[in-house]
Amino acid sequence: MAPILAARAALRLGPPLLGIALFLGAWQLAHWHYGGFILPSPWQTGAAVAATLSGAGGWAALGMTVGRVGLALVLSALVGG
Repeated sequence: MAPILAARAALRLGPPLLGIALFLGAWQLAHWHYGGFILPSPWQTGAAVAATLSGAGGWAALGMTVGRVGLALVLSALVGG
């Protein structure tokens, strides 16, 4: 029974994890090609996001952004989306 569950988990989790790994690898290759001034590395971006969200101001900005996205979706539905 356990090998069947492991196989199901691998089939369920494998493709998304592979996609994330390919995306991060392509991002890192683009960073090496264009340089840090044009495209920061995934690690630098993750550290910047963590630093921003470590304070209340970062969470407030994230909340305002999510609110604006929700407003845009509602407005687009009302207009005819």
